[in-house]
Amino acid sequence: MTAGIEVYNDNGYLQITDTYKNLQFLRKYTVTIPQDKYWTFVEIDPTKVLAVRAESGYVYTETPYAEDESDIYVLNILAPHGTVITIYEFGYQDIPSGNHFEVRNADGALVFSDGGKWMKVLEGKSGAQPAYTVEGQLIASTLHSSSVKTAVVVGMLAYTLSSATNSIYYQVAQFESLQTTTIYRKDLTAWGHVSDYVNTFYSYLVIDVTGL
Repeated sequence: MTAGIEVYNDNGYLQITDTYKNLQFLRKYTVTIPQDKYWTFVEIDPTKVLAVRAESGYVYTETPYAEDESDIYVLNILAPHGTVITIYEFGYQDIPSGNHFEVRNADGALVFSDGGKWMKVLEGKSGAQPAYTVEGQLIASTLHSSSVKTAVVVGMLAYTLSSATNSIYYQVAQFESLQTTTIYRKDLTAWGHVSDYVNTFYSYLVIDVTGL
């Protein structure tokens, strides 16, 4: 038995039912890239979903991983020296009471309320890129209103390592007032004796973090 409520948006897409479940915003914090480096490591909670944003320029993050086969998980962030990066943390938690609107399932459990700060996905991107990579090669782009602030939830990132050119190309997200663009960027540091390796698959979400 269902509770019988269905909420659609203006485009006719079903948004909320009595089976609704979504990630909620938990907190945000900032990290700064040191002046003597172009990266920093941030210890994270692996049970949470993270989104990253640079207020200007670009930011590159790897998929989070366990450090040295331990229980410590880290996020590696790369950006220009001095860049301030905001990290948004999302997860499943108890749903707060609503101010004006609540949805409960057939068992009476609260599944949605207007008191929750739910993740708002603007667009999801996934696919594969050709093995041949050049700096500035476009991967994907998302247009949005100038009133919207965006952040990126990283899934799998595309990158290319080439011993022939001694270069590494990373997927990076650039933030502008009307657009979030993801491109390849050439690493500024030469990595000697790099084996040829190509990871062409990528996936990520662009989310709205306005007001968070």
